[in-house]
Amino acid sequence: MSDNSLLPDAARAAIRASAARFPSGRQRSAVLDALRLAQDGNGGWLSVELMDAVAEELALPPIQVYEVATFYSMFEVRPVGRHCVSVCTNISCWLRGGRELLKHLESRLGISAGESTVDGRIF
Repeated sequence: MSDNSLLPDAARAAIRASAARFPSGRQRSAVLDALRLAQDGNGGWLSVELMDAVAEELALPPIQVYEVATFYSMFEVRPVGRHCVSVCTNISCWLRGGRELLKHLESRLGISAGESTVDGRIF
């Protein structure tokens, strides 16, 4: 059983409202919204305990919540910096200097892609 105190009352109410929009037995459809609410209220990332609380709130097996959280790139399952800096990595951007921009940012910030600065400000 998870510690549902990790989810503030307002978040739990919003998750319940989101789940209520779907037919009975289809609460899994509310997982994306529930994870977004949980992540927004937790400094931009989802701990295992928080995902367990979401699963309990939606009456789902935790694995169904973990699958969604780890599949979508909009969810972070480890602490991240407050500000997210993204660099386009598709072929068009690479041909127009995306790789050089990424290398410059990594050098300037002292981190590699996917890491946060020591002060926790930039991810």
